[in-house]
Amino acid sequence: MKASTVKILAWTLAITAGAGAMLWPQAASWFSTRSQSGVVARHEQAVADLEGAELVRLTADAHRWNQELFLASGRYEHIDLDYYDLLSPEGSDIISSVTIPSLSLTVPIHHGTSDEILNIGAGHQRRTSLPVGGANTHAVVTAHSGWPTGRLFNDVPQMRVGDVFFLTTAGQHFWYQVDQTLTVLPGEYREHVRIIPGEDLVTLFTCTPVTINTHRLLVRGRRIPAPEGVAGYQYTEQFDAGLPIWALILTGVAVASGGTGKLLFATGPTAKNAAAAAKNATGSDEDPVLSRSARHKSARSDKKSTSKKGRRH
Repeated sequence: MKASTVKILAWTLAITAGAGAMLWPQAASWFSTRSQSGVVARHEQAVADLEGAELVRLTADAHRWNQELFLASGRYEHIDLDYYDLLSPEGSDIISSVTIPSLSLTVPIHHGTSDEILNIGAGHQRRTSLPVGGANTHAVVTAHSGWPTGRLFNDVPQMRVGDVFFLTTAGQHFWYQVDQTLTVLPGEYREHVRIIPGEDLVTLFTCTPVTINTHRLLVRGRRIPAPEGVAGYQYTEQFDAGLPIWALILTGVAVASGGTGKLLFATGPTAKNAAAAAKNATGSDEDPVLSRSARHKSARSDKKSTSKKGRRH
């Protein structure tokens, strides 16, 4: 392989790698959104495939959990239901999803808040109500913010009072409007996620400030009727990963850097090579144009000399 080719490849790889590092957050977000959209779609299909009686049982068990949790002031140990079976139809390992239209965000919700769960999506806090709505409920949905491999709740700190979001559970949409946002220390949040008698609440819970995580952000929503025009809202109308702009940019950078590399390292013969080529063509170190002119003059001179000799004879 020619030295110039190696230089071009090294240059192109270095520039592309640098651009890739800069675009990594956008790429990770795109892959995460794509993956989560697929998880949510499969869950909703699993729910749609349930027979009517099974769907009724699924939601009835969830409401029973919520009622007993309320009566026991948040203690679930005595409830004779398997938490990890609730709201999960066969073929799905999630119980719901949360969609925030203003952020173009949909995140699947899993049972519990273990590290494994929070690495791939949002988790439901077990000591809180399941996300099926109703009086005397307060569901808490937890997810990371500032996560390097996906959006999750990265943009939830942008939410303000009056924003809306909804949960999709067992084929139903439950809409909530933000009525308060709180920032508290890690040990102070529990008093803010208690069930309030008669209320139907959901709190989105994450760490803040993003990547520093010294406090906890609580974005609470209060149940509202479905906004006008969205009563038939379906997953197919929600948000997908969209066009991977980052991939187009990376491709453009790779092509442009390759072209620049050719200009820098493979610009054709150097001045020295050009001079050598001229010398080979003319047999001298003279400028090729001047050499041609000199040859023409020499030829005319020889011709005149021959003519004069002829006249003398």
